[in-house]
Amino acid sequence: MTNISTDMVRKIARLARVSLDDAALEGFRQDLSGILDWMRALEEVDTDAVEPFSHKGGDLLSCAREEDAPVSPPARDALLANAPESRDGCFVVPKILE
Repeated sequence: MTNISTDMVRKIARLARVSLDDAALEGFRQDLSGILDWMRALEEVDTDAVEPFSHKGGDLLSCAREEDAPVSPPARDALLANAPESRDGCFVVPKILE
């Protein structure tokens, strides 16, 4: 099993901006070690005879069904009719910044 230190787990948690208490560190250390072990096992799989593919349906461009065409935007009044609150032709939203 890959041995990851608790200091490495702390560093990863800090980079991910995740708060971990000391009780949770050991569990995450074991989980991360297990993930790395699975990745090492996958590196050993022989994939030389496997054909690469990008999409199970074939060519991604074949999914396009229509040509791009310019359209007129919906009327402002029609859009604002769905808004919970509007003022002077604009959406009213809660302030999120000081």
